[in-house]
Amino acid sequence: MQRILALGGGSFMMEDAPSPIDSYMLSLTGKAKPRVCFVSTPSGDHPEHIDKFYVAFGPELCTPSHLAFFRKPIPGSVPLADLESRLLDQDLIFVGGGNTKSALAVWREWHLDEVFRRALTAGVVLSGVSAGAMCWFESGRTDSFWGAGFQPLPCLGLLPGSCGVHYNSEPERKHRLAAALEAMTISHAMFTLGCEYTRDEIHAQLGGSTVSCLPTRNGVIVAACLSKKFSPQAPEIVLCGQGARTGPVSELFSRQRSAIPVFIKNASSRWQYRGQFLVARSFNSGTRFKSFIAGSDRSVASVSHVVMLKQAE
Repeated sequence: MQRILALGGGSFMMEDAPSPIDSYMLSLTGKAKPRVCFVSTPSGDHPEHIDKFYVAFGPELCTPSHLAFFRKPIPGSVPLADLESRLLDQDLIFVGGGNTKSALAVWREWHLDEVFRRALTAGVVLSGVSAGAMCWFESGRTDSFWGAGFQPLPCLGLLPGSCGVHYNSEPERKHRLAAALEAMTISHAMFTLGCEYTRDEIHAQLGGSTVSCLPTRNGVIVAACLSKKFSPQAPEIVLCGQGARTGPVSELFSRQRSAIPVFIKNASSRWQYRGQFLVARSFNSGTRFKSFIAGSDRSVASVSHVVMLKQAE
């Protein structure tokens, strides 16, 4: 059984008195005295967060431990040299709050993202609050960029869709999340990597045209539905067309800032989902522009932009 408990707020991280949420997390393990590991990366392994964990999850309730990348080892620390086997041996892993973007970068460097995936498959209960809730989803809406407002953020992808935390306690987040969903700057669609979909199924999730290769909604590109016939190196290299209708959309695509789902045409009505991609670079003239087109059956006059995509992390 695979279980993830994502908390928008509450738990020992945000409550002074013993929280029923903490008791519920322990009960999910089905063990009388489960092994519980606290991952404090989003806070930079703040000592106060680690202390609060040990107060809430004492040895009378469980066998507690913690994983810290930024602090010297203390009793209960998971050895970094042995983090995979130690985490896979847990019954419950709880991730604290803080900066989601920074935590994801550290985890990917240490391949902890892969360990989390294996732990979930092995039946370890995964949980977390705030950043520790958002991290499990395909994407989230976060203020981790400090000063840039709430921005879309690709996450671990263990759960489909997006997550917005502190929804009830911070009213501003409600309005920003609703606006982001309306503008499609974060994805709430549920697509499985490698699976095929019809254009009607893609439209049902994302909106936009069922015909255009770059469907838009509210002036935002919501997906790229690409054919190898017109872009032989897709999804990495996309050759965007000219014309009264396609030209403006191609220009919009070249300036796309948020990640979008990309599909490659396999048959007349089947489109394979390749994942979330970001625009890395674009060209509308010059030597590189022409060199990318030269490897296709397209003429330079028929292409308005060459757009290079990269997989969203």
